Amino acid sequence: AWTSCNDDAGFISRLLDEVEADFATDPERYHMLGVSNGGMLALTLGCNMSQRFAAVAPIIAQLAPGYACGPSIDLPMLHLYGGRDNTVRHDGRPGGDGFVYTTAARSTQVWADAMSCNTGPLPWENEFSRAGGLSCTAYADCDVAGHEVVSCMEPETGHAWPGQGIQGMPATCVTPEQYASMPDQAHCPDPGGESTETGMDLVWDFFSRYRRTMS
Repeated sequence: AWTSCNDDAGFISRLLDEVEADFATDPERYHMLGVSNGGMLALTLGCNMSQRFAAVAPIIAQLAPGYACGPSIDLPMLHLYGGRDNTVRHDGRPGGDGFVYTTAARSTQVWADAMSCNTGPLPWENEFSRAGGLSCTAYADCDVAGHEVVSCMEPETGHAWPGQGIQGMPATCVTPEQYASMPDQAHCPDPGGESTETGMDLVWDFFSRYRRTMS
């Protein structure tokens, strides 16, 4: 409900408190991933609650112009987007729905500046980015050794998680369990296409490098 006044950030904060209290989890290894609207929430939480997470991955998501932000405590970020995304465009031009977003380049630059990264953006790759045909850059040499701000584009992908999902399944469709709560969203087609998982492999490879430094 990205145009509502619901306190989504407050909800996530209370949820994390309950998870820590009720389950045997490792608070040093809370990682955050969000796709599309969820990626915008991930960016917002990464800025406002950076002390709770070890790394963040916003996917096909940027914030509105003027709202690009960086973490208050160093927080590595992996940012993924599609070169042909006409819903949340990466170039700052109006998308198909009329909304305008901060460019992908500006989003990662602001984040890297907040982490005092001294090099970049420079070419970056690993086995999963190569397998997915992604074009990636990174900021490095940040305040905390080993921290990076990485941004990857899949040139031919639209508004879908690069390298992850089912062919022909849009990121904005809803499943039968969601029909009642999201009546205006298009229904997902039958999952008959070819599935890919390199996108999640890429994110997990990045996340697994990081633990939050506990005070």
